Amino acid sequence: MRNWLAHLPFNETLRPEILEYSVEMPDIPAAWDGLCLMHLSDLHFHGTPEREWYQAVLDHCQGRQPDLVLCTGDIVDGTAFHQWVGGTLGRLKWKEKGLVVLGNHDSWYGPEHLRKDLKRLGFIELGNRWEVIQVRGEPMVVGGIETPWFGGDPNMQDAPGGIFRLLLSHTPDHLHWAAGHQVDLMFAGHVHGGQVCLPAFGPLVMPSKHGRSLDRGWFQQGKTILYVSKGLGGTHPLRWNCRPEVMLVTLRRAEKSNER
Repeated sequence: MRNWLAHLPFNETLRPEILEYSVEMPDIPAAWDGLCLMHLSDLHFHGTPEREWYQAVLDHCQGRQPDLVLCTGDIVDGTAFHQWVGGTLGRLKWKEKGLVVLGNHDSWYGPEHLRKDLKRLGFIELGNRWEVIQVRGEPMVVGGIETPWFGGDPNMQDAPGGIFRLLLSHTPDHLHWAAGHQVDLMFAGHVHGGQVCLPAFGPLVMPSKHGRSLDRGWFQQGKTILYVSKGLGGTHPLRWNCRPEVMLVTLRRAEKSNER
């Protein structure tokens, strides 16, 4: 049934796009000028698309050799698909770190087993916690928030001040929380960009308390910059006007206005 849906006329499920952006940020260390981040979200391994499709997409992205790989959850849609993780996400290579949080679908299908698999692949698992890592020799606070599907709170108020803060969240609904915790850069998914979007109307379904206001792309609240991914997969392989994506962003150090 799912395979048939994927091949409906005008369905974009099998037409991924690689989106590339450059973002200027005035407070990053000089060593991070040119830092490349790859963002993946909502892979939803369930058989359609097939594992080979995901492998081909990720192999294509590897040419950019990202410094950080960020994954914001909903990786599997069934315990049987845990076996896909090594042969797909295990193909990813990064120069510095791989970071991951889980999503609501992951919470239904053996999340602790999935966390162990991801750790074995070298990912730093950030389920409702934070830590300080070194990126190009400079400290970065990285945190992950998985509520409401997993209990806990990363409590980034306890994180050291004066250090760049990066947050992974499965849902964009935590933007207000991130702004209140002085997060500099946040990545999320969950809403799939609406997945089926009608001209002049927009997404038919948007699983967010903010409705369509945080549907896809870039947003900002206070100092916090948020990127919301359309995701790479979906439980139902139906997409119109909303192609699946992998996103790459290069950070650029912007000069402050008082610098010469």
